[in-house]
Amino acid sequence: MVTLFFCFIILRFSVRAFTMCDVDKQYRIRKGVEKVIQLKKVRKSYGDFHLRDITLTINEGVIYGIVGESGSGKSTLLSILNLTTPIDEGELVIDGVHCETLTKSQQRALKQEMGMIFQEYHLLNNLTVLENVHLPLKLKGIKDITKAIYWLEKVGLSGYHTSYPSQLSGGQKQRVALARALVTKPKYILLDEATSALDEYNAQLILQVLTEVHTEYQPTIIFVSHDLDKIKTFCQECLILDKGNISHIVNVTHHRKDELLASYPEKAFRRLTT
Repeated sequence: MVTLFFCFIILRFSVRAFTMCDVDKQYRIRKGVEKVIQLKKVRKSYGDFHLRDITLTINEGVIYGIVGESGSGKSTLLSILNLTTPIDEGELVIDGVHCETLTKSQQRALKQEMGMIFQEYHLLNNLTVLENVHLPLKLKGIKDITKAIYWLEKVGLSGYHTSYPSQLSGGQKQRVALARALVTKPKYILLDEATSALDEYNAQLILQVLTEVHTEYQPTIIFVSHDLDKIKTFCQECLILDKGNISHIVNVTHHRKDELLASYPEKAFRRLTT
């Protein structure tokens, strides 16, 4: 009887140790050499809509565009990539980790490596601009506001620390949302039509900041848009969706980072003379 009891104890510890090692192994792989996003025959259905057999690879540090007509599945695909929407079939692999095997706490940890920017700003109206930007750090227990101040300056809102979202224009709100997304220096930056409702000045400013960020530390940026001009100027590779299917995956030609950094007169001159 005593022998059986000790065997049971040893078995429990062995199972626990194996489980912990397996979880540790997943995270060691994620921090290893293979730093890509892979989708393998991914399917997702919403009523009559179907995302069908999506297979693609997004390499580390690339600026990757996703385009398609309304209803083609762009936003659905992005919500799968940020682990908000579970897939019906297939595999989502991020940095070597099969995301469907992650626990909720492990998914939350992976989401913390992602910065999301939507067409809607999702700012908290009861917080100041500075408090909104600092919030992701505050949730991590970081009280220092230095980084939040830095990113507000980066997006051209250094004089708006104590303002509230209701006092800002749409373009200013989106710049606050951008600063909030970047304040944790995420490995992945995902944008869902983030510039589509903005005037040309604010849209170009956001893309300029993202271009500078990409030059600085090479995050992987996934940019969903219907604006082909911005895709062509900003992105390096692009997925074209058609009614939930992959139509094409292309390397974008005439990728002009320098155009985003140019002044308006310089851009106007290039557009009108080349």
